[in-house]
Amino acid sequence: MPYARPALVALTAALLLTSCSSSGSRSVSQSEPAPAASDFAPGACRDVAQAVLAIHQGSSQLGTGPTPPAAVLDRLTTAQDVLRAKLGGVQRPGAATPPAAATPGPSADPGVTKALENLSEAVGLVRIRSAGNMYSVDLVKDLTRGYDGVLVACGLAPIPVGTPSP
Repeated sequence: MPYARPALVALTAALLLTSCSSSGSRSVSQSEPAPAASDFAPGACRDVAQAVLAIHQGSSQLGTGPTPPAAVLDRLTTAQDVLRAKLGGVQRPGAATPPAAATPGPSADPGVTKALENLSEAVGLVRIRSAGNMYSVDLVKDLTRGYDGVLVACGLAPIPVGTPSP
């Protein structure tokens, strides 16, 4: 049984690392109230503030059923249109015209741009999976991570995602 001991040591180490990292971190959006749109820094962050806040609100209204409410998906779609316009992405046919401040594209700092891309992709996954009747409540975690990432990139979050809490 000389091979059992290294496997047991590796398993124990993995469990310890997992428990330490998950119990010592918290989501920014769970620990802080949502900021006001005026709290977002001028520029790209403020340009998309209303859309980011709408996505955050929508993520709490998706529900636990197999299909999210259509009205919530519509609001997420509208908010995603604003993000895509800011990022200079191709707009879907029939997309609402975003506010003038939200266009044209990627003038934001690379960290903000990446955070907005991640949030937009998370919204897209919710929409695609919902349309295919494959929605999962686990997708809300992706939306939350995306929202938290935007807050951190825009300087609104005192505790970055995954940082151990005091």
